[in-house]
Amino acid sequence: MGLKLTSKEFLLALSFGILAFLLSTRSFILFANGLNPFLGFLLYYAIVFLAVFILSKLGLVIANIKIKKVSQVIGMVLIFFAFFLFVNWANPYFQYIVTGSTQGCANIFMNGEDGVTYYFFNSILHITNMTILRWVVFPVTAFVLSLLGGLLVDEKINLGGAV
Repeated sequence: MGLKLTSKEFLLALSFGILAFLLSTRSFILFANGLNPFLGFLLYYAIVFLAVFILSKLGLVIANIKIKKVSQVIGMVLIFFAFFLFVNWANPYFQYIVTGSTQGCANIFMNGEDGVTYYFFNSILHITNMTILRWVVFPVTAFVLSLLGGLLVDEKINLGGAV
């Protein structure tokens, strides 16, 4: 049994390599750092949505789900958002835990899932209690968004392997 690389897999790897190069240029990083958290987040998720949409059109199957509708793409993006919310560790809450202060975070750290969610609850809804902020930013938001995403995917999600 040998490994076989198809043209689809090669194009995926090539696409990711090109995107990684373009999105890591100094000019792009400085541009993204100059955006407010919501604009940075919109740029970030425009890239995520476009990538998932294009890959779905190429016939990519994600988590054993064949993506057929745009609502499924949105559902997968919400699930990805929920996942990256707790695996990205570049936000003022983590800065606070590590240094005792939320000061000094670069704007670009606020452009990801955890940063924009923290910004929304802290700066827009004015939740300042760190214990409450932690709960609404991380577990509550991750739960709600992954639940909504699962509903939009419109397919059975099997997390255990066999049912």
